[in-house]
Amino acid sequence: MWKAYSSYSSYSLKRTQEEKEKKKTSFTPKTNSQMNNNINNKTTYSSRRNSLILTSRSILTFEFIKEIGKGHYGKALLVRDKILNKKFVLKEIPLEIYENHDLLKNEHIIHSALENKFIVKYYGKIVFGNYIYIILEYAQKGDILEYILDHGALDEVAAAKIILQVLCGVDYMHQRNIVHRDLKPENLLLFDKGLVKICDFGHCGTLSNNKEKLKGVGVGTPVYRSPELVLGLPHNEKTDIWSIGVLAYMFLTNESPFEDDDEFKITNRILKADYTLLDDTVSIEAKQFIYSCMQVNPMNRPSTLDLLNHPWILNCVYN
Repeated sequence: MWKAYSSYSSYSLKRTQEEKEKKKTSFTPKTNSQMNNNINNKTTYSSRRNSLILTSRSILTFEFIKEIGKGHYGKALLVRDKILNKKFVLKEIPLEIYENHDLLKNEHIIHSALENKFIVKYYGKIVFGNYIYIILEYAQKGDILEYILDHGALDEVAAAKIILQVLCGVDYMHQRNIVHRDLKPENLLLFDKGLVKICDFGHCGTLSNNKEKLKGVGVGTPVYRSPELVLGLPHNEKTDIWSIGVLAYMFLTNESPFEDDDEFKITNRILKADYTLLDDTVSIEAKQFIYSCMQVNPMNRPSTLDLLNHPWILNCVYN
Protein backbone atom coordinates (compact mmCIF):
# COMPACT_ATOMS: atom_id res chain seq x y z
CA MET A 1 0.00 0.00 0.00
CA TRP A 2 2.52 2.61 1.14
CA LYS A 3 5.02 2.36 -1.73
CA ALA A 4 5.19 5.95 -2.95
CA TYR A 5 7.81 6.97 -0.40
CA SER A 6 10.50 4.81 -2.01
CA SER A 7 11.09 7.28 -4.84
CA TYR A 8 12.01 9.96 -2.31
CA SER A 9 14.35 8.10 0.01
CA SER A 10 17.11 10.60 -0.70
CA TYR A 11 14.95 13.64 0.07
CA SER A 12 16.34 14.36 3.53
CA LEU A 13 19.93 13.99 2.31
CA LYS A 14 19.25 16.36 -0.57
CA ARG A 15 17.63 18.91 1.73
CA THR A 16 20.47 18.66 4.22
CA GLN A 17 22.95 19.43 1.45
CA GLU A 18 20.81 22.32 0.21
CA GLU A 19 20.70 23.74 3.72
CA LYS A 20 24.46 23.56 4.00
CA GLU A 21 24.90 25.31 0.68
CA LYS A 22 22.23 27.87 1.61
CA LYS A 23 20.63 27.86 -1.79
CA LYS A 24 17.06 28.38 -0.75
CA THR A 25 14.66 29.76 -3.33
CA SER A 26 12.90 33.00 -2.42
CA PHE A 27 9.22 33.15 -3.17
CA THR A 28 6.65 35.94 -3.22
CA PRO A 29 3.03 35.01 -3.99
CA LYS A 30 0.99 37.19 -6.28
CA THR A 31 -1.14 39.83 -4.64
CA ASN A 32 -4.92 39.59 -4.63
CA SER A 33 -5.15 42.41 -7.18
CA GLN A 34 -2.75 40.63 -9.53
CA MET A 35 -4.77 37.44 -9.32
CA ASN A 36 -8.09 39.22 -9.78
CA ASN A 37 -6.81 40.90 -12.94
CA ASN A 38 -6.16 37.45 -14.39
CA ILE A 39 -9.69 36.11 -13.83
CA ASN A 40 -11.55 35.77 -17.11
CA ASN A 41 -13.78 33.37 -19.00
CA LYS A 42 -10.92 31.17 -20.17
CA THR A 43 -9.24 28.18 -18.59
CA THR A 44 -5.53 27.49 -18.67
CA TYR A 45 -3.95 24.20 -17.66
CA SER A 46 -0.39 24.97 -16.64
CA SER A 47 2.18 23.36 -18.92
CA ARG A 48 4.55 22.75 -16.02
CA ARG A 49 1.97 20.49 -14.41
CA ASN A 50 0.77 18.23 -17.20
CA SER A 51 2.69 19.24 -20.34
CA LEU A 52 -0.49 20.55 -21.96
CA ILE A 53 -1.73 24.08 -22.43
CA LEU A 54 -5.45 23.99 -23.07
CA THR A 55 -6.83 27.47 -23.52
CA SER A 56 -10.33 28.79 -24.12
CA ARG A 57 -11.91 25.85 -22.32
CA SER A 58 -15.55 26.09 -21.33
CA ILE A 59 -17.33 24.59 -18.36
CA LEU A 60 -19.10 22.51 -21.02
CA THR A 61 -15.82 20.67 -21.58
CA PHE A 62 -16.51 18.86 -18.32
CA GLU A 63 -19.04 16.11 -17.77
CA PHE A 64 -20.59 16.14 -14.29
CA ILE A 65 -20.27 12.85 -12.40
CA LYS A 66 -21.36 13.64 -8.85
CA GLU A 67 -21.10 16.06 -5.95
CA ILE A 68 -18.39 14.88 -3.55
CA GLY A 69 -18.35 17.63 -0.96
CA LYS A 70 -20.05 20.72 0.37
CA GLY A 71 -18.57 23.53 2.44
CA HIS A 72 -19.40 26.95 3.81
CA TYR A 73 -18.72 28.68 0.51
CA GLY A 74 -19.48 26.17 -2.21
CA LYS A 75 -19.40 22.62 -3.53
CA ALA A 76 -16.81 20.12 -4.73
CA LEU A 77 -17.82 18.39 -7.95
CA LEU A 78 -16.27 15.30 -9.50
CA VAL A 79 -16.14 15.78 -13.27
CA ARG A 80 -14.58 14.21 -16.34
CA ASP A 81 -12.77 16.21 -19.00
CA LYS A 82 -14.36 14.93 -22.21
CA ILE A 83 -11.27 15.72 -24.29
CA LEU A 84 -8.63 14.24 -21.97
CA ASN A 85 -10.96 11.54 -20.60
CA LYS A 86 -9.59 12.34 -17.17
CA LYS A 87 -11.28 13.03 -13.84
CA PHE A 88 -10.85 16.34 -12.03
CA VAL A 89 -12.41 18.09 -9.06
CA LEU A 90 -14.14 21.41 -9.61
CA LYS A 91 -14.60 23.65 -6.59
CA GLU A 92 -17.73 25.64 -7.41
CA ILE A 93 -17.94 28.97 -5.56
CA PRO A 94 -20.46 31.78 -6.15
CA LEU A 95 -18.50 34.64 -7.68
CA GLU A 96 -19.98 37.21 -5.30
CA ILE A 97 -18.84 35.18 -2.29
CA TYR A 98 -15.39 34.59 -3.78
CA GLU A 99 -14.81 38.27 -4.52
CA ASN A 100 -15.75 39.29 -0.97
CA HIS A 101 -13.80 36.69 1.03
CA ASP A 102 -10.05 37.08 1.43
CA LEU A 103 -9.82 33.50 2.75
CA LEU A 104 -10.93 32.12 -0.63
CA LYS A 105 -8.69 34.47 -2.59
CA ASN A 106 -5.76 33.59 -0.35
CA GLU A 107 -6.27 29.89 -1.03
CA HIS A 108 -6.39 30.46 -4.79
CA ILE A 109 -3.34 32.74 -4.83
CA ILE A 110 -1.11 30.44 -2.81
CA HIS A 111 -2.23 27.13 -4.28
CA SER A 112 -1.75 28.35 -7.85
CA ALA A 113 1.90 29.12 -7.03
CA LEU A 114 2.72 25.71 -5.53
CA GLU A 115 4.10 22.78 -7.49
CA ASN A 116 5.31 19.78 -5.54
CA LYS A 117 4.88 16.01 -5.61
CA PHE A 118 3.24 16.12 -2.18
CA ILE A 119 0.78 18.95 -2.85
CA VAL A 120 -2.51 18.47 -4.69
CA LYS A 121 -2.18 19.91 -8.19
CA TYR A 122 -3.89 23.13 -9.14
CA TYR A 123 -4.78 23.18 -12.85
CA GLY A 124 -6.59 26.45 -13.43
CA LYS A 125 -9.89 28.26 -13.12
CA ILE A 126 -13.04 29.05 -15.04
CA VAL A 127 -15.42 31.93 -14.49
CA PHE A 128 -18.80 30.95 -15.88
CA GLY A 129 -21.99 32.85 -15.17
CA ASN A 130 -22.18 33.69 -11.48
CA TYR A 131 -19.63 31.08 -10.39
CA ILE A 132 -15.90 30.55 -10.33
CA TYR A 133 -14.66 26.99 -10.74
CA ILE A 134 -11.23 25.99 -9.41
CA ILE A 135 -9.84 22.91 -11.21
CA LEU A 136 -7.94 20.50 -8.95
CA GLU A 137 -6.39 17.06 -9.06
CA TYR A 138 -8.72 14.21 -8.11
CA ALA A 139 -7.69 11.89 -5.26
CA GLN A 140 -8.92 8.39 -6.11
CA LYS A 141 -8.59 7.05 -2.56
CA GLY A 142 -10.23 9.83 -0.56
CA ASP A 143 -8.57 11.43 2.46
CA ILE A 144 -6.55 10.04 5.36
CA LEU A 145 -9.38 10.58 7.84
CA GLU A 146 -11.59 8.23 5.82
CA TYR A 147 -8.77 5.70 5.65
CA ILE A 148 -8.22 5.71 9.42
CA LEU A 149 -11.95 5.50 10.14
CA ASP A 150 -12.10 2.42 7.90
CA HIS A 151 -8.86 0.75 9.05
CA GLY A 152 -8.28 2.02 12.58
CA ALA A 153 -4.94 3.04 14.07
CA LEU A 154 -1.92 2.60 11.82
CA ASP A 155 1.21 0.63 12.58
CA GLU A 156 4.37 2.69 13.00
CA VAL A 157 5.76 2.01 9.54
CA ALA A 158 2.55 3.09 7.81
CA ALA A 159 2.23 6.16 10.06
CA ALA A 160 5.85 7.18 9.46
CA LYS A 161 5.47 6.84 5.69
CA ILE A 162 2.51 9.22 5.71
CA ILE A 163 4.29 11.66 8.04
CA LEU A 164 7.36 11.57 5.77
CA GLN A 165 5.28 12.71 2.81
CA VAL A 166 3.56 15.40 4.87
CA LEU A 167 6.99 16.62 5.97
CA CYS A 168 8.20 16.76 2.36
CA GLY A 169 5.21 18.88 1.33
CA VAL A 170 5.38 21.14 4.38
CA ASP A 171 9.15 21.52 4.03
CA TYR A 172 8.61 22.70 0.44
CA MET A 173 6.11 25.28 1.71
CA HIS A 174 8.30 26.44 4.58
CA GLN A 175 11.22 26.99 2.22
CA ARG A 176 8.94 29.44 0.43
CA ASN A 177 7.87 31.14 3.68
CA ILE A 178 4.36 29.64 3.51
CA VAL A 179 2.73 28.27 6.68
CA HIS A 180 -0.22 25.91 6.17
CA ARG A 181 -1.87 26.39 9.60
CA ASP A 182 -4.56 23.74 9.08
CA LEU A 183 -2.83 20.38 8.80
CA LYS A 184 -5.29 17.60 9.66
CA PRO A 185 -6.24 14.17 8.26
CA GLU A 186 -9.08 15.65 6.15
CA ASN A 187 -6.53 17.84 4.36
CA LEU A 188 -4.28 14.92 3.42
CA LEU A 189 -5.47 13.17 0.27
CA LEU A 190 -4.60 9.61 -0.67
CA PHE A 191 -3.61 8.47 -4.16
CA ASP A 192 -2.49 5.20 -5.73
CA LYS A 193 0.44 3.35 -4.14
CA GLY A 194 0.03 5.25 -0.88
CA LEU A 195 1.03 8.65 -2.25
CA VAL A 196 -0.20 11.38 0.12
CA LYS A 197 -0.72 15.02 -0.89
CA ILE A 198 -1.62 18.14 1.10
CA CYS A 199 -4.69 20.16 0.14
CA ASP A 200 -6.79 23.11 1.37
CA PHE A 201 -4.69 26.26 1.56
CA GLY A 202 -7.34 28.70 2.74
CA HIS A 203 -5.76 29.19 6.17
CA CYS A 204 -2.22 29.63 4.84
CA GLY A 205 -0.11 32.58 5.87
CA THR A 206 2.98 33.96 4.15
CA LEU A 207 5.95 35.08 6.21
CA SER A 208 7.85 38.15 5.08
CA ASN A 209 11.46 37.77 4.02
CA ASN A 210 12.59 39.02 7.43
CA LYS A 211 10.49 36.23 9.01
CA GLU A 212 8.19 38.62 10.84
CA LYS A 213 5.60 36.51 12.62
CA LEU A 214 2.08 36.00 11.30
CA LYS A 215 -1.06 37.20 13.02
CA GLY A 216 -4.45 35.58 12.92
CA VAL A 217 -7.30 34.65 15.21
CA GLY A 218 -9.53 31.67 14.52
CA VAL A 219 -7.33 30.07 11.86
CA GLY A 220 -6.95 26.31 11.77
CA THR A 221 -9.03 23.54 13.34
CA PRO A 222 -9.27 23.59 17.18
CA VAL A 223 -7.90 20.16 18.07
CA TYR A 224 -4.86 20.59 15.77
CA ARG A 225 -4.03 24.17 16.74
CA SER A 226 -0.77 24.96 18.47
CA PRO A 227 -0.86 26.83 21.80
CA GLU A 228 0.08 30.08 20.07
CA LEU A 229 -2.81 29.70 17.60
CA VAL A 230 -5.22 28.90 20.42
CA LEU A 231 -4.20 32.14 22.14
CA GLY A 232 -4.24 34.16 18.91
CA LEU A 233 -0.57 35.07 19.34
CA PRO A 234 1.90 35.93 16.56
CA HIS A 235 3.28 32.71 15.09
CA ASN A 236 5.51 31.26 12.40
CA GLU A 237 6.15 27.97 10.60
CA LYS A 238 6.61 26.15 13.92
CA THR A 239 2.83 26.04 14.34
CA ASP A 240 2.78 23.43 11.54
CA ILE A 241 5.30 21.33 13.47
CA TRP A 242 2.89 21.10 16.41
CA SER A 243 0.15 19.89 14.04
CA ILE A 244 2.46 17.25 12.59
CA GLY A 245 2.99 15.92 16.12
CA VAL A 246 -0.79 15.75 16.62
CA LEU A 247 -1.13 13.92 13.30
CA ALA A 248 1.50 11.35 14.25
CA TYR A 249 -0.25 10.74 17.58
CA MET A 250 -3.64 10.29 15.91
CA PHE A 251 -2.27 7.95 13.24
CA LEU A 252 -0.83 5.67 15.93
CA THR A 253 -3.84 5.70 18.28
CA ASN A 254 -6.90 6.72 16.25
CA GLU A 255 -7.57 9.19 19.07
CA SER A 256 -6.96 12.86 19.77
CA PRO A 257 -4.03 13.51 22.14
CA PHE A 258 -6.27 15.93 24.06
CA GLU A 259 -9.43 13.83 24.23
CA ASP A 260 -12.06 15.29 26.56
CA ASP A 261 -15.80 16.01 26.52
CA ASP A 262 -15.20 19.52 27.84
CA GLU A 263 -13.95 21.97 25.18
CA PHE A 264 -12.53 24.28 27.85
CA LYS A 265 -10.46 21.40 29.26
CA ILE A 266 -9.22 20.53 25.78
CA THR A 267 -8.00 24.10 25.33
CA ASN A 268 -6.22 24.04 28.69
CA ARG A 269 -4.57 20.74 27.86
CA ILE A 270 -3.30 22.11 24.55
CA LEU A 271 -1.84 25.16 26.29
CA LYS A 272 0.07 22.85 28.67
CA ALA A 273 0.84 20.12 26.09
CA ASP A 274 -0.94 17.82 28.54
CA TYR A 275 -1.61 14.97 26.14
CA THR A 276 -2.49 11.40 27.04
CA LEU A 277 0.72 9.38 27.23
CA LEU A 278 1.27 6.66 24.67
CA ASP A 279 1.48 3.08 25.91
CA ASP A 280 4.41 0.69 25.62
CA THR A 281 3.29 -0.66 22.25
CA VAL A 282 4.61 2.57 20.71
CA SER A 283 8.37 2.82 20.20
CA ILE A 284 10.55 5.25 22.13
CA GLU A 285 11.53 6.89 18.83
CA ALA A 286 7.89 7.58 17.95
CA LYS A 287 7.23 9.01 21.41
CA GLN A 288 10.29 11.24 21.10
CA PHE A 289 9.16 12.43 17.67
CA ILE A 290 5.74 13.45 19.01
CA TYR A 291 7.20 14.97 22.17
CA SER A 292 9.63 17.12 20.16
CA CYS A 293 6.81 18.44 17.95
CA MET A 294 4.39 19.24 20.76
CA GLN A 295 6.54 21.63 22.74
CA VAL A 296 4.59 24.57 24.18
CA ASN A 297 7.40 26.98 23.30
CA PRO A 298 7.60 27.03 19.48
CA MET A 299 11.31 27.86 19.65
CA ASN A 300 11.89 24.41 21.15
CA ARG A 301 10.22 22.59 18.25
CA PRO A 302 12.36 21.11 15.48
CA SER A 303 12.29 22.19 11.84
CA THR A 304 10.91 20.06 9.02
CA LEU A 305 14.48 19.21 8.05
CA ASP A 306 15.23 18.05 11.61
CA LEU A 307 12.18 15.80 11.50
CA LEU A 308 13.09 14.38 8.10
CA ASN A 309 16.28 13.18 9.77
CA HIS A 310 14.61 11.99 12.97
CA PRO A 311 15.43 8.38 13.99
CA TRP A 312 11.75 7.38 13.92
CA ILE A 313 11.41 8.41 10.27
CA LEU A 314 14.77 6.96 9.28
CA ASN A 315 14.20 3.63 11.06
CA CYS A 316 10.62 3.08 9.88
CA VAL A 317 10.92 4.28 6.32
CA TYR A 318 14.44 3.56 5.15
CA ASN A 319 15.18 0.24 6.88
